[in-house]
Amino acid sequence: MGKCAVIVSVYNEREGVEESISYLEHLANLGFDAHIVDDGSTDGTREVIDSYSKEGNSRVHTYFMEENSKRVGALKEVLKRLSPEVEYVAVLDTNSKYENPKEILNIVKKMENEGIDAGAFKIRPSETRTLPQALQNLEWVIFDNYKRFRSMRNKSFLIPGGCGIHRKDMLEEVLKEHSGEFNGDDLETSIIINRKGYKTRFFPEVEVRKKVPETFKERKEQIDGWNDGQKRVKREYFKGSILDFNRETGNYYSFLIK
Repeated sequence: MGKCAVIVSVYNEREGVEESISYLEHLANLGFDAHIVDDGSTDGTREVIDSYSKEGNSRVHTYFMEENSKRVGALKEVLKRLSPEVEYVAVLDTNSKYENPKEILNIVKKMENEGIDAGAFKIRPSETRTLPQALQNLEWVIFDNYKRFRSMRNKSFLIPGGCGIHRKDMLEEVLKEHSGEFNGDDLETSIIINRKGYKTRFFPEVEVRKKVPETFKERKEQIDGWNDGQKRVKREYFKGSILDFNRETGNYYSFLIK
Protein backbone atom coordinates (compact mmCIF):
# COMPACT_ATOMS: atom_id res chain seq x y z
CA MET A 1 0.00 0.00 0.00
CA GLY A 2 1.28 3.45 -0.94
CA LYS A 3 2.24 5.82 1.85
CA CYS A 4 0.01 8.81 2.63
CA ALA A 5 1.33 12.31 3.28
CA VAL A 6 -0.56 14.99 5.19
CA ILE A 7 0.19 18.57 4.13
CA VAL A 8 -0.78 21.66 6.12
CA SER A 9 -0.34 25.03 4.42
CA VAL A 10 -0.38 28.03 6.78
CA TYR A 11 -0.61 31.75 6.17
CA ASN A 12 -0.52 34.27 9.03
CA GLU A 13 -1.51 31.66 11.61
CA ARG A 14 0.96 32.50 14.36
CA GLU A 15 -1.50 31.78 17.17
CA GLY A 16 -2.44 28.33 15.92
CA VAL A 17 0.65 27.05 14.14
CA GLU A 18 2.26 25.43 17.21
CA GLU A 19 -0.87 23.34 17.74
CA SER A 20 -0.78 22.34 14.05
CA ILE A 21 2.85 21.23 14.31
CA SER A 22 2.10 19.24 17.45
CA TYR A 23 -0.80 17.53 15.70
CA LEU A 24 1.36 16.73 12.67
CA GLU A 25 3.88 15.12 15.04
CA HIS A 26 1.04 12.93 16.30
CA LEU A 27 0.14 11.96 12.71
CA ALA A 28 3.79 11.20 11.96
CA ASN A 29 3.83 8.81 14.94
CA LEU A 30 0.83 7.05 13.39
CA GLY A 31 2.77 6.43 10.18
CA PHE A 32 1.85 9.42 8.05
CA ASP A 33 4.40 11.52 6.16
CA ALA A 34 3.82 14.93 7.80
CA HIS A 35 4.55 18.31 6.18
CA ILE A 36 3.89 21.97 7.00
CA VAL A 37 4.56 24.85 4.61
CA ASP A 38 4.47 28.55 5.44
CA ASP A 39 2.86 30.33 2.51
CA GLY A 40 4.64 33.69 2.81
CA SER A 41 3.34 34.71 6.26
CA THR A 42 4.10 38.21 7.58
CA ASP A 43 2.90 37.86 11.19
CA GLY A 44 5.69 35.74 12.67
CA THR A 45 4.30 32.34 11.67
CA ARG A 46 7.44 31.59 9.69
CA GLU A 47 9.66 32.29 12.70
CA VAL A 48 7.66 29.88 14.87
CA ILE A 49 7.99 27.09 12.30
CA ASP A 50 11.67 27.87 11.72
CA SER A 51 12.40 27.72 15.44
CA TYR A 52 10.63 24.38 15.67
CA SER A 53 12.49 22.90 12.69
CA LYS A 54 15.86 23.91 14.18
CA GLU A 55 15.26 21.74 17.24
CA GLY A 56 16.45 18.85 15.08
CA ASN A 57 14.23 16.10 16.48
CA SER A 58 11.02 16.84 14.61
CA ARG A 59 9.39 14.30 12.31
CA VAL A 60 7.51 17.09 10.55
CA HIS A 61 9.03 18.37 7.30
CA THR A 62 9.00 22.18 7.02
CA TYR A 63 9.00 24.48 3.98
CA PHE A 64 8.89 28.24 3.44
CA MET A 65 7.48 30.27 0.54
CA GLU A 66 8.88 33.76 -0.02
CA GLU A 67 5.51 35.13 -1.18
CA ASN A 68 1.91 34.11 -0.61
CA SER A 69 0.72 31.71 -3.31
CA LYS A 70 -2.89 31.21 -2.15
CA ARG A 71 -1.96 27.66 -1.11
CA VAL A 72 -1.59 26.28 -4.65
CA GLY A 73 2.06 27.25 -5.05
CA ALA A 74 2.82 25.97 -1.56
CA LEU A 75 1.27 22.58 -2.35
CA LYS A 76 3.26 22.36 -5.59
CA GLU A 77 6.46 23.04 -3.68
CA VAL A 78 5.81 20.24 -1.18
CA LEU A 79 4.66 17.77 -3.86
CA LYS A 80 8.00 18.21 -5.65
CA ARG A 81 9.86 17.15 -2.51
CA LEU A 82 7.79 14.19 -1.34
CA SER A 83 9.40 10.80 -0.98
CA PRO A 84 8.82 8.36 -3.90
CA GLU A 85 7.06 6.13 -1.37
CA VAL A 86 4.23 8.65 -1.03
CA GLU A 87 1.36 7.85 -3.39
CA TYR A 88 -1.52 9.68 -1.66
CA VAL A 89 -1.81 13.19 -0.27
CA ALA A 90 -4.30 14.47 2.31
CA VAL A 91 -4.52 18.26 2.65
CA LEU A 92 -5.50 19.65 6.05
CA ASP A 93 -6.19 23.19 7.25
CA THR A 94 -4.19 24.57 10.15
CA ASN A 95 -7.31 24.86 12.32
CA SER A 96 -8.48 21.29 11.71
CA LYS A 97 -7.94 17.79 13.07
CA TYR A 98 -9.02 14.30 12.03
CA GLU A 99 -11.43 12.67 14.45
CA ASN A 100 -10.20 9.23 13.39
CA PRO A 101 -6.92 9.54 11.41
CA LYS A 102 -6.17 5.81 11.32
CA GLU A 103 -9.26 5.37 9.16
CA ILE A 104 -7.46 7.29 6.39
CA LEU A 105 -5.19 4.26 5.92
CA ASN A 106 -8.28 2.16 5.18
CA ILE A 107 -9.41 4.84 2.73
CA VAL A 108 -6.06 4.58 0.93
CA LYS A 109 -6.58 0.82 0.54
CA LYS A 110 -10.07 1.43 -0.84
CA MET A 111 -8.77 4.04 -3.29
CA GLU A 112 -6.12 1.61 -4.53
CA ASN A 113 -8.53 -1.30 -4.88
CA GLU A 114 -11.31 0.68 -6.57
CA GLY A 115 -9.21 3.03 -8.68
CA ILE A 116 -10.42 6.18 -6.92
CA ASP A 117 -8.38 9.30 -7.65
CA ALA A 118 -9.67 11.80 -5.08
CA GLY A 119 -12.07 12.00 -2.19
CA ALA A 120 -13.71 14.33 0.31
CA PHE A 121 -14.03 13.73 4.05
CA LYS A 122 -16.93 14.64 6.32
CA ILE A 123 -16.58 18.08 7.96
CA ARG A 124 -17.92 19.19 11.33
CA PRO A 125 -17.18 22.21 13.57
CA SER A 126 -14.94 21.48 16.53
CA GLU A 127 -17.44 23.42 18.67
CA THR A 128 -21.10 24.42 18.32
CA ARG A 129 -21.48 26.71 21.33
CA THR A 130 -22.72 29.75 19.40
CA LEU A 131 -25.45 30.22 16.80
CA PRO A 132 -22.98 30.95 13.92
CA GLN A 133 -21.16 27.71 14.75
CA ALA A 134 -24.46 25.79 14.82
CA LEU A 135 -25.42 27.27 11.45
CA GLN A 136 -22.07 26.21 10.00
CA ASN A 137 -22.70 22.70 11.29
CA LEU A 138 -26.12 22.60 9.61
CA GLU A 139 -24.59 23.91 6.39
CA TRP A 140 -21.99 21.14 6.36
CA VAL A 141 -24.56 18.45 7.17
CA ILE A 142 -26.54 19.52 4.10
CA PHE A 143 -23.39 19.71 2.01
CA ASP A 144 -22.19 16.26 3.14
CA ASN A 145 -25.53 14.67 2.29
CA TYR A 146 -25.34 16.23 -1.15
CA LYS A 147 -21.79 14.90 -1.63
CA ARG A 148 -23.00 11.45 -0.56
CA PHE A 149 -25.84 11.64 -3.10
CA ARG A 150 -23.50 12.73 -5.92
CA SER A 151 -20.83 10.18 -4.97
CA MET A 152 -23.29 7.28 -5.10
CA ARG A 153 -24.08 8.25 -8.69
CA ASN A 154 -20.45 8.83 -9.69
CA LYS A 155 -21.15 12.54 -10.20
CA SER A 156 -18.84 15.47 -9.53
CA PHE A 157 -18.83 17.44 -6.28
CA LEU A 158 -16.68 19.96 -4.46
CA ILE A 159 -13.68 18.52 -2.63
CA PRO A 160 -12.89 20.99 0.19
CA GLY A 161 -9.28 22.12 0.07
CA GLY A 162 -8.53 21.29 3.70
CA CYS A 163 -10.64 18.15 4.01
CA GLY A 164 -9.76 15.86 1.12
CA ILE A 165 -7.38 13.22 -0.16
CA HIS A 166 -5.84 12.82 -3.62
CA ARG A 167 -3.67 10.43 -5.54
CA LYS A 168 -0.34 12.26 -5.63
CA ASP A 169 0.33 11.99 -9.36
CA MET A 170 -3.22 13.11 -10.13
CA LEU A 171 -2.92 16.15 -7.86
CA GLU A 172 0.36 17.10 -9.53
CA GLU A 173 -1.30 16.99 -12.95
CA VAL A 174 -4.32 18.99 -11.79
CA LEU A 175 -2.23 21.72 -10.16
CA LYS A 176 -0.28 22.21 -13.40
CA GLU A 177 -3.48 23.68 -14.86
CA HIS A 178 -4.54 25.52 -11.70
CA SER A 179 -4.35 29.31 -11.96
CA GLY A 180 -3.45 29.78 -8.29
CA GLU A 181 -5.03 33.23 -8.53
CA PHE A 182 -8.27 32.88 -6.58
CA ASN A 183 -9.20 32.25 -2.95
CA GLY A 184 -11.53 29.50 -4.16
CA ASP A 185 -8.63 27.14 -4.88
CA ASP A 186 -10.60 24.03 -3.89
CA LEU A 187 -13.45 24.86 -6.29
CA GLU A 188 -11.01 25.35 -9.15
CA THR A 189 -9.22 22.11 -8.26
CA SER A 190 -12.54 20.23 -8.22
CA ILE A 191 -13.50 21.63 -11.61
CA ILE A 192 -10.25 20.48 -13.18
CA ILE A 193 -10.58 17.03 -11.58
CA ASN A 194 -14.06 16.72 -13.04
CA ARG A 195 -13.07 17.94 -16.50
CA LYS A 196 -10.26 15.40 -16.67
CA GLY A 197 -12.65 12.58 -15.78
CA TYR A 198 -10.97 11.47 -12.58
CA LYS A 199 -12.93 9.20 -10.26
CA THR A 200 -14.01 10.82 -6.98
CA ARG A 201 -15.72 9.55 -3.85
CA PHE A 202 -17.15 10.89 -0.59
CA PHE A 203 -15.63 9.20 2.47
CA PRO A 204 -17.84 9.92 5.53
CA GLU A 205 -15.78 7.38 7.50
CA VAL A 206 -13.21 10.11 8.08
CA GLU A 207 -14.42 13.16 10.00
CA VAL A 208 -12.53 16.45 10.07
CA ARG A 209 -13.14 18.71 13.07
CA LYS A 210 -12.58 22.31 12.05
CA LYS A 211 -12.53 25.52 14.09
CA VAL A 212 -15.14 27.94 12.81
CA PRO A 213 -16.01 31.58 13.63
CA GLU A 214 -17.84 32.16 16.90
CA THR A 215 -19.56 35.44 15.94
CA PHE A 216 -21.65 36.58 12.99
CA LYS A 217 -19.10 39.30 12.21
CA GLU A 218 -16.26 36.77 11.96
CA ARG A 219 -18.45 34.43 9.92
CA LYS A 220 -19.37 37.20 7.49
CA GLU A 221 -15.71 38.10 6.98
CA GLN A 222 -14.90 34.47 6.26
CA ILE A 223 -17.82 34.06 3.87
CA ASP A 224 -16.97 37.27 2.03
CA GLY A 225 -13.47 35.94 1.39
CA TRP A 226 -14.80 32.61 0.11
CA ASN A 227 -17.42 34.25 -2.07
CA ASP A 228 -14.96 36.57 -3.76
CA GLY A 229 -12.79 33.64 -4.83
CA GLN A 230 -15.70 31.39 -5.77
CA LYS A 231 -17.38 34.01 -7.92
CA ARG A 232 -14.12 34.72 -9.76
CA VAL A 233 -13.64 31.00 -10.37
CA LYS A 234 -17.22 30.75 -11.59
CA ARG A 235 -16.70 33.55 -14.12
CA GLU A 236 -13.46 31.97 -15.29
CA TYR A 237 -14.53 28.34 -15.58
CA PHE A 238 -18.21 27.56 -15.53
CA LYS A 239 -19.95 26.67 -18.74
CA GLY A 240 -22.76 24.71 -17.14
CA SER A 241 -24.93 25.64 -14.16
CA ILE A 242 -24.46 26.37 -10.47
CA LEU A 243 -26.54 24.76 -7.76
CA ASP A 244 -26.69 27.30 -4.96
CA PHE A 245 -27.80 26.13 -1.51
CA ASN A 246 -27.36 29.54 0.11
CA ARG A 247 -28.75 32.30 -2.08
CA GLU A 248 -28.47 34.86 0.71
CA THR A 249 -24.68 34.63 0.95
CA GLY A 250 -24.02 33.49 -2.59
CA ASN A 251 -21.95 30.43 -1.66
CA TYR A 252 -21.60 27.97 -4.49
CA TYR A 253 -21.58 24.47 -3.12
CA SER A 254 -21.83 22.15 -6.08
CA PHE A 255 -21.61 22.28 -9.78
CA LEU A 256 -22.76 20.59 -12.97
CA ILE A 257 -20.46 21.07 -15.90
CA LYS A 258 -21.72 20.27 -19.37
